Amino acid sequence: MGGLIRANKDKLKSLEKYSIETVDDNAWSTIRDVFEQFKILLDQTGASKALSLLNPSLFVMWDQAIRERLNKELIKGIDKGRNGDCYVTFLKGIQEIIKKYHIKEKLLLDQNSTIAKKVDEYNYVELVMKKRYSG
Repeated sequence: MGGLIRANKDKLKSLEKYSIETVDDNAWSTIRDVFEQFKILLDQTGASKALSLLNPSLFVMWDQAIRERLNKELIKGIDKGRNGDCYVTFLKGIQEIIKKYHIKEKLLLDQNSTIAKKVDEYNYVELVMKKRYSG
């Protein structure tokens, strides 16, 4: 894992200035490339988790249940998360949802939380936990 981080150090550093709210067209290709590198070692779920630990303001975690549900209902094109383009589509979709529904204004954020983490927590409870316990 350390080698993976070192190999992507400059790209990760360039993404530090972004959050899920502020990320723009200048960063998407870097996000895609970094995700692809992490996915090789950690698969698509592990890559999103590791990247979220490295930059919790920008990277939102996902797993199979989240991908399946959001791909059907809210964010078309994330498919099964098979590549970096799917992850970028997911992040763009999350960014759009945050803006469209004024999510930040509706959350109580303290100094230790980020909107990306709150979105992750919501996705986990609503899309993963409810699915496990609804049947």
